[in-house]
This record gives sequence, C-alpha cells and structure tokens, in this order.
Amino acid sequence: MLRSLRFRLPALFLLGFLFAGLVSTAIAFRLFQNYTHDRALQELRRESAGAVQLYEKEAGRASVSPLDIERATGDRLFYIPVGNFTLLQPLDALPANTINMKKLERAKKVEFTLHRGTTTYLAVARPVQLNGHLFGALVVAKPQEELQSRLTPLLKRLGPISYVLMTAFTSLTYNPRNYRIRIDDEAEQRLPMWSLMLCSFDGAGEGLMLAPGADPGDRKLDLIMVGDIGHWETLTKIVPNLGDGSYLAHTKVSRRHATRVTIDSDRMVRADVDGESIGQLPMSVTILPFHLKVAAVKRTLPNP
Repeated sequence: MLRSLRFRLPALFLLGFLFAGLVSTAIAFRLFQNYTHDRALQELRRESAGAVQLYEKEAGRASVSPLDIERATGDRLFYIPVGNFTLLQPLDALPANTINMKKLERAKKVEFTLHRGTTTYLAVARPVQLNGHLFGALVVAKPQEELQSRLTPLLKRLGPISYVLMTAFTSLTYNPRNYRIRIDDEAEQRLPMWSLMLCSFDGAGEGLMLAPGADPGDRKLDLIMVGDIGHWETLTKIVPNLGDGSYLAHTKVSRRHATRVTIDSDRMVRADVDGESIGQLPMSVTILPFHLKVAAVKRTLPNP
C-alpha cells in the first residue's frame, strides 16, 4: 500500500503543504524578530537620551533614583566610569573597556550587546557631560528575553502549530529567575524559579491541565511553583505533561493553597494573565470572595 501511487501522491502533496507552511512561518517569524529588535533599539535610544538629560540636569543632587527609572522603563541602567568621578555611582559599574569611549565621544551614542552574568542585553550607551567635560557613559539596557516575550503574540496567530512553536521557543530561551515570594502572612522566601502560576481553575487554554482538582469555590488560589530547571529538562519533562497535569509529580514542582500571594524579583519579569501580558513584577494577588457582580436579563417564561 505504501508503494502505491494512490498513497504516494496525497502524501507528497501533504508533505509539500506542510513544508510550505513551515517555511512561511519561519519567514514571518524572522521578519517580526527583526521588527521587534529595531523597535527595541528605538525605545532604548529615546530612553537613554532622556536619562542622560535628567542626570546632567540634576547633577550633584540626590533626586535622581536609578531604581525609579528602571521601574518606569523596565530597563537596566549601568555606567562606565571615566576617571574617579562619583556622578553615577549609585548605578552598577561596567568595565572601562566595555565600549570604545573615543567612538562614543565622536558618535554621541554606541549600540552594543551586553553580557552580564547569565543575562544578555541590547544596550545603548550615551556620554554624560558637564561643562564640556566627559564624566562617563550612561548605559540603558533591555534584556533580550523581553524581546523574545514580544514574539509570543505573533506565535499565537500562526494557527494550530503556534502552541508547539511557542512552547519550544519559551522552553529553550527562558532562564530561571530569583523571586521573592510572600504567601499569606508567612515570612518572605527567596527562591530560584522557572515559573510561578496562580490558578483558580484546574484547566487553561489549549487543553492544558495546570492545576488538576482546583476548586474555584474554595476561596483559595492554587500556587504552582516550578523550580530551577534547565532548558532541556523543561522541554522534555515539564511541557509534555502539562496536558494531564502529571508535571506536578516532578521533584522540582510544588503546589500549595493561598489567599494572598506577593511576588517580586530583582530583575524585570513580565506577568501574564491567560496568555496576555499585564505588565511586570512586583504584583500582589488576593482572593476577594463575592466581589464579582453579574448582570442577567430577567425573562418571563410563557404559560404552558
């Protein structure tokens, strides 16, 4: 049967159709990846220019808070010293040879890739000058993983293959974060995690069973904590078992109930609700019983 033309011709047609779909998907993905990269660079240019103007204007004062700027933009701020100056010292310092300072003085900005620990950043450096003297460089950097998270909406629109692509993409690119977690009135915990999920139902979209047995009426959240797991282990041990909930049996996955959970991290971490981004940490989630109001139309049934 496998050698007959009646089987081969339809099979070749289906294979060609599948190959064309994969090629067009790869092209669309690459185009959007380039677009996301260019948009991120535009944002960094604008934000770095604004940050430099702010520092030059407020030089010598304590009114500039790097943490506030990082919270507002979701970016990381660094500085590259020139000599023994203290203007930008609240920021983390980078080695003086990170960029070519002479090129920076000529071009007034340098765009580069910054490797810091386990994180890779897309970065823009600008000179900080006072009265015509160079005091160093201010670097505004955006984590590459944030750019990768922007690709998720595109992957969702690529049809049935989107779930496979999005799962593999996330598993192979996302790195665990160090979280600060406070559950109800317990002491704060500092834990390295690949993912934290708060569920009030047992299932989710795409046929996932994230919290089997979760009761939406018990006034509690099911907190699922996926620990410090590597890329390959995530792809082979966690993702394939999300459909039936058996991933919960993994030794690095824990589950418990809570009515209030506060989550924060020293790094920028985006928060999603049902697959849609709502912002970034910190966030606090609390169960509020009987706070959902439902409107219904009263309909009179006809007499029998």
